[in-house]
Amino acid sequence: MKIVAVWTGLSEESTTTKLAERMINSAVTQLEEKHETAKVVRINLRELAMALSSMTVSMAPSAELERAFDDVRSADAIITATPIYKATPVGLHTLFWQLIDDEPLAGTPTLIGATGGTPRHSLATDSTLRPLLAYLKALVLPTSVFAATDDWGDAHAGAALNSRIDDAVAQLVALATGNPDQEQKKSQRSQDPLDPATITPFDELLAAHTHHG
Repeated sequence: MKIVAVWTGLSEESTTTKLAERMINSAVTQLEEKHETAKVVRINLRELAMALSSMTVSMAPSAELERAFDDVRSADAIITATPIYKATPVGLHTLFWQLIDDEPLAGTPTLIGATGGTPRHSLATDSTLRPLLAYLKALVLPTSVFAATDDWGDAHAGAALNSRIDDAVAQLVALATGNPDQEQKKSQRSQDPLDPATITPFDELLAAHTHHG
């Protein structure tokens, strides 16, 4: 199973990177318990910042950015994590999802994670990131994982965070492994909508309209 983790860690000691890695490790462990092999692709958007910025004016992705888009298109499950700044996901993170094709996530189970200073920011992803991923037709889990500064401070808080991560990831794994139509959905969303073989001829459309009329 291919898990693609997309996060925005803006510093070397980023708590968002730590959260993403914990979510990845939980997913790998839970898949192993189901005798499933996980292939993990890690995409830290900090490393694609210049490419994303350039694409906003050129509308042409760099080779490195196109590889990231391709990984998302072929994912069986997505983990995405962002820092929260001023009550909204950081702009670099949402920019990635705004620039990708319209339907790359269609039918793909997706888990959201976020980090911020205080728990009052825990719903920030619901106003911006969740609707954006839903627009891309992702199967966004209703449960997300938020880690505040205090969650990294002591053993008790850390254990509670790990429990929340495991619970949310369990939902992701269950959805990803329990979806027998995953390959069919991948095939359907990779079809070219302008492929003549998939377009209903106009005379057939007209005949159907005349019949119903």
